[in-house]
Amino acid sequence: MNLALIFILLVVFVNYMGMGLIYPIFASLLFDTSLGFVPAEATSLFRGFVLGVLLALMPLMQFFFSPYLGKKSDQIGRKKILTTCLALSTVGYLVSVWGIYTHSLLAMVIFRVLLGISGASVAIVQAILIDMSSDNKAKNLSLFNMAMGAGYALGPFIGGFFSSDNALFKGSIVYPFIFGLLFTVLNLSLVKKYFYETKKTDRPISYSKLSFNLKSPQIRNLFACTFIFSFGWSFFFEFLPVFLIGQYEYNPFQIGNFYGYASLFYMLSSGFLVQPLISKIKSQSLLLLSLILSGVYLLLFYCIGNPSILWFYVPILAYLVSIVFPTTSYLMSNLTDKDKQGRALGSLVAVQSIAFAISPLFSGFLVGIHHGTPIFLGALAFIFAGVLYGYQCWSSQDSTQEEFEDIS
Repeated sequence: MNLALIFILLVVFVNYMGMGLIYPIFASLLFDTSLGFVPAEATSLFRGFVLGVLLALMPLMQFFFSPYLGKKSDQIGRKKILTTCLALSTVGYLVSVWGIYTHSLLAMVIFRVLLGISGASVAIVQAILIDMSSDNKAKNLSLFNMAMGAGYALGPFIGGFFSSDNALFKGSIVYPFIFGLLFTVLNLSLVKKYFYETKKTDRPISYSKLSFNLKSPQIRNLFACTFIFSFGWSFFFEFLPVFLIGQYEYNPFQIGNFYGYASLFYMLSSGFLVQPLISKIKSQSLLLLSLILSGVYLLLFYCIGNPSILWFYVPILAYLVSIVFPTTSYLMSNLTDKDKQGRALGSLVAVQSIAFAISPLFSGFLVGIHHGTPIFLGALAFIFAGVLYGYQCWSSQDSTQEEFEDIS
């Protein structure tokens, strides 16, 4: 693995670490009346609403900026856009540190907006990995997913570790943001110095053909299934603690261990076990099977009475889910012209991001119905996405066959 590839994967890690960094912190910022981020007389309903907005801001910004930044990276090169995104992330972390010291809620809003715009660079990173691929596109996309899983796994741990008192030092809520700032500055320096441009811009690019391609049945089908799966995954991932508390009476420490354990297997599966499947099995069949099997297997979660069994159950679930994201990126890449990968993958990230944003904003009330809702809704979304994808693939093949017979 060359240095350029390592530094690009580091960008992914830092982006997703920034997403997870705030999970142990933002609830304390808003619900601890002594911190002063919201007026002391504010209701819990208002505090919860603000928390939902802060969580949703980052994926919302990714939704709006991913297609645009992907398109610009096709036109002027990947490195310029990537370094600009890292610079924005640096500014965002600086604003967050200032906001912690001044107890400014507005600063935290600006931080999430800037981090969301910067986070749109994940589409550019995927395009870079495809640019760097000769016959190892599946491998590079699997490594992307591995870096993403590592960021998700370590982000909440870092946020909790640095913000809490422990045996090594006295924690503070500002320390995780300082850690993120230092890591981002280091990443920016490495990319500027060592990353070489992978996108040649010798000629202007027309996007009229791409606009037509985005209206194709195959891409519309992929977008619809990606949205449904991402919505279900986000709802399951965000509200899983409600289930763990209601079903097994887990405490915060146990919940943190569960997330870390699951993320570890997700990371290992993405890095070492998914790529051989993508290379050897037809991508459409692999996506269909992974969606259906992950949904059915997720339903078994609710049937587990002894929490000790979870340690054997989780690795298989992580493996099944880890197949979906790189496979959708691989399919999207194959359906798109080589010189328009940034725009296409940016559009795919936008679809994922809007699903991630809508889920906590509009579905949180559902967990109040029953603590098993994250399991049932997540599983239903996975299975429905699989059934829809399979049906539309079958319909398009049938339609193609009819056209062929008419021509004959």
